[in-house]
Amino acid sequence: MSANGFTKEEVIDALHGIAAEMHDKMLKGDPPRMTLPVRTKQNIAFDKKLGVYKYGKKKSTRDATSLGSARQLLRALHVSEFIEEMNQKLSFHKKDLEALGKALESAVVAD
Repeated sequence: MSANGFTKEEVIDALHGIAAEMHDKMLKGDPPRMTLPVRTKQNIAFDKKLGVYKYGKKKSTRDATSLGSARQLLRALHVSEFIEEMNQKLSFHKKDLEALGKALESAVVAD
C-alpha cells in the first residue's frame, strides 16, 4: 500500500476506469471530460503527516469540445498511460531485485 492509502492495483484500475469512461462517452457521441484538481498555489498544501504536498478540494473540468481542450485532455491521458508504464516497470525491477537478493542469500548461506 502506498502513502496515499491505495494499492498499486487500485491506482491502475482507477486509470483504466478513466479511459473506459471517456471511451464510453465517445461511443455515445458525447464529448469526453475529466475533472482534475486545480493546480494553483491556493489549492496546494503541505501534509506534515505524509511529508508531501497535496491538492485541495478545488477542481476544474477538461472536456474535448474544442481543439485546445481536446489536446489538454489527450496530454492528461498520455500522462496516465506513462504512470501505468512506470508503475509496471518499477514492479518488474522490484521483483528482479527481490529474486536477486534471495539468490545472494542462498549463495552466502551455501558458502
